[in-house]
Amino acid sequence: MNRREPLYQVEVKLALVRSVFSPKAGWRITVDIDGSEMGKGKQQPRGKARRARAALEELRALGVSIRPDDKFGRVDVVAEHDDTVCTLSR
Repeated sequence: MNRREPLYQVEVKLALVRSVFSPKAGWRITVDIDGSEMGKGKQQPRGKARRARAALEELRALGVSIRPDDKFGRVDVVAEHDDTVCTLSR
């Protein structure tokens, strides 16, 4: 990715998982993604859908659950580790 290109929301969620809430470190992650984040709908930037799909595939490969969280609902990111729960929402 070029530094001049925008970073899309799904890519930000992926970056958080990679750098802060790694499943390899024992974090259980749930990420909620809506259609507009995936580049669906009118007036989406060119290439957004392709990049969002790539980020989504990588999130799944890391073991992230892609769905609304059972306890917190449609929160962007829920990260759980032992007795720690972190929720991130826009």
